[in-house]
Amino acid sequence: MKKKIETSPDGSSISVGGTLDLRYLRAGEHTLILPVPKEIIELVGFVVMQWGAFEQRVDALIAHVGHGMSFPLPDNWRRLSFKKRRKIFKTLMAKYTAQMFPNESRVFADISLQAADLYWRRNVVAHGYMDLRAVPDAASPTGHRATFHARGTQNGHDVEVSLDFDSLQKLRHDIAHLGGNLMAATYRMGGRVENGQQDLVVADIEFLSDAQHGSFQTVPIPNKSEPQGGSSRG
Repeated sequence: MKKKIETSPDGSSISVGGTLDLRYLRAGEHTLILPVPKEIIELVGFVVMQWGAFEQRVDALIAHVGHGMSFPLPDNWRRLSFKKRRKIFKTLMAKYTAQMFPNESRVFADISLQAADLYWRRNVVAHGYMDLRAVPDAASPTGHRATFHARGTQNGHDVEVSLDFDSLQKLRHDIAHLGGNLMAATYRMGGRVENGQQDLVVADIEFLSDAQHGSFQTVPIPNKSEPQGGSSRG
């Protein structure tokens, strides 16, 4: 059911278009309406899912490269915050690549560094409080337009992330690059992560060189399931 809702709590009219499912509406209940554009909600979902995929692969490398190298891991390391697991990942992969694949050392160092910044941004988007603000806009019939922001804390400081289309698109792609670069490096070392489905990793140049074609070559996945010195099977 598509429904347009109009209200004037402070004298200004707000128009909201959206979809509700009649199967889950019940007499006596009340529905909280979030007047957030559909494309923003979809991008928030992409950010959350891309991060989950990246974090799963980080844990897989920690577990199996660590086992292969007899690297001492805390008994409860999987329950540690990502901030602490990232430090384990950084130390472990630096040691492993220095011994086995020195050409990949910089790749994993960069992934760890970038993940630290993207982690808090993802957290604010996924867990922060949402603000709706009206800003002046001469092109709008009402003279204002709505903007959306997520508020949270980072290291004891108040932070916020703008929930606009371009900001969320960039965040989504930045996190996708974390996962893609992680897996491309893992493949180059002869490893893979098995999680019930085949990973689809594509070099950006494939998209950039033939953006209209619609058919792109994925990064080859090695046949063997573990890199030298430790498995990356998860």
